[in-house]
Amino acid sequence: MKIYNSIYRTLLGVIAFACVLTACDDSYEVRRVEPKIDVQESVTSSPQTMRMVVPLTSSYPWFAEASGDWINMTKYRGQALKADSIVFSCEENQSMDDREGWIEVRLMDQLSQRIKVVQKGRGSLITLPQSLVYFNRQGGEVIIEVVTHQEWQPEAASKDGFTFTKVDNGHLKITASLNASGKDQTTEIKLFDKDRTTDATLSIIQKPVDKILFIPLEKEKKDIVIKKESFAIDIPVTLNVDYECVSSGSWIEIKADQQLQGHNVQNVVVSVDIENNQTGVERDGFVVIKNKGSVVEASDTLFIAQRGKNQIIYVKPGGNSDGTSWEQAFGSIHDAMGAASNNGDMEIWVASGNYQFSSTLTWKAVNVYGGFSGTETKLKERNLKNKPVFKGGNFNFMNAWNNNGDICWMDGIVFTDCDIYKNTGMGCFEIYKNHGFRNCEFRDLKHGRQVFYFSECKLVNCLFYNMHSQKYLIRGASSQFYNVTIANSITDDTGAWNSNYFENGSRLYNTVIWNVRKSGGSINRALSCWNDVKAFNCAFLGGVNEPGLLSSNGIDLEADNSAPGGPHFTNPTGNTPDFSLAAGSVCIDAGDSGYPGTSVDIVGNTRIIGSSVDIGAYEYMVK
Repeated sequence: MKIYNSIYRTLLGVIAFACVLTACDDSYEVRRVEPKIDVQESVTSSPQTMRMVVPLTSSYPWFAEASGDWINMTKYRGQALKADSIVFSCEENQSMDDREGWIEVRLMDQLSQRIKVVQKGRGSLITLPQSLVYFNRQGGEVIIEVVTHQEWQPEAASKDGFTFTKVDNGHLKITASLNASGKDQTTEIKLFDKDRTTDATLSIIQKPVDKILFIPLEKEKKDIVIKKESFAIDIPVTLNVDYECVSSGSWIEIKADQQLQGHNVQNVVVSVDIENNQTGVERDGFVVIKNKGSVVEASDTLFIAQRGKNQIIYVKPGGNSDGTSWEQAFGSIHDAMGAASNNGDMEIWVASGNYQFSSTLTWKAVNVYGGFSGTETKLKERNLKNKPVFKGGNFNFMNAWNNNGDICWMDGIVFTDCDIYKNTGMGCFEIYKNHGFRNCEFRDLKHGRQVFYFSECKLVNCLFYNMHSQKYLIRGASSQFYNVTIANSITDDTGAWNSNYFENGSRLYNTVIWNVRKSGGSINRALSCWNDVKAFNCAFLGGVNEPGLLSSNGIDLEADNSAPGGPHFTNPTGNTPDFSLAAGSVCIDAGDSGYPGTSVDIVGNTRIIGSSVDIGAYEYMVK
């Protein structure tokens, strides 16, 4: 019996020791992190559109979704066990009353938590549908609307010759006497709530004239930006003359206008409907309101920019945030492209500056626009003379695969400094179906096979120079080239099929190719062609009569830039050449105006200035 007890105690000891070893060995320990979300329970937003950032940490990867389309999610997923945030914005609340929604944060199927989102209504503010009131020389009285739930009072009963009377909580009466001064009489009046926590400012102008017609809005509110969807606008007009309205295009429709009642200064409303923008590109228009008759005595204009895409991803040098605004911009085009989706409702805006690439950029089906200073709200405000510079390295610069949607553009970019002189890949740039370059400059690019490969692409107002290849410079298959300038480049291959090579139905319009040489510098050869290639109103040095090319109205350039038959570039030599046209160029007014591709040239100058479009990327500007 003692023997059995001894054996039993020994076994218990072994088991206990094994348990201790197991407990000390992390490889056998089963760890489980408890699901946890640390985030505030509610947020409150003002009635105006504003960006909101809600700090968050979680024990597992998370994602978030909103209850309504008035809550626009920008950053809605993140990683575990680190300080993170949800980023969203609330669209402007047009209602007088507050509204509520929620954002639900989920840790897969383990846990979820709702954040209540409250957006204050317009009634929490004092809002003036018109913040500018005009009187003519005779004066009179005007009653304006005040939109609020707050009790309010004007800061003074009279000021600078005008009197102010609260009619009721929704209306203010302004009275002006005769203006005999011969100059503008102006003032401002503030409306305060009883606690002076919110206010609104009204400007009053009395003109020393009898006929009045004004849109009573501040200058910036007469140049508006709207989303791409259909939109209705009510334009307030202060006037005392019979009037008519003119819109700039069929996508802006005048639906109704109130008739003038007598000829005292009064407020009317012009109602306008904006069509859904299906072009994918921002468009600009206007509504002019003027007195009736052939002689314009009084008029005013509302300018309208309608987005082509609703979401903009912003990039600027030094940016290190999420790309949701200029203030929160990405610092890298690679990061911006990663945040974009193919054929999504978005585009990328890039501020001027230098961007050094460290790897090949894969261009998704998304428009990329350059030339911004970093403050713009409209595409038309950018400056094409101030393009951002994308710098490559000893790797292929960019690729873009077949895009089965609408064509997307790189517009207003400089590409430079790619050096990969080995026969690898399809070129520095390998670009396929429905991608295009517009208003772009390409320089100092070197590749051991071909610098560019374009298939089913478009190029408009582009400049290429200082390229060096073993075989082809630009190889275009089934592609179209409008107002392109190609110059000062060299190919090393001595065979027949080198220089620029166009094939399979490619078309060239108003394009100039000059000083493209084979190795040794003795032979200029603009291009070689195969299988239905046509050139219309193009100017080539060594290639107008190329076999396989059907050329119409072609110009055979001379090698001497300043010769009578030379292109007369402003300065084609040196470290910073200038390929704009100088006086006497055979390219001036020599293009086919049926194929300008765009209304401006590569630096934003008006595209057709003379009798016809010029050949090349630049329109000649009379000095």
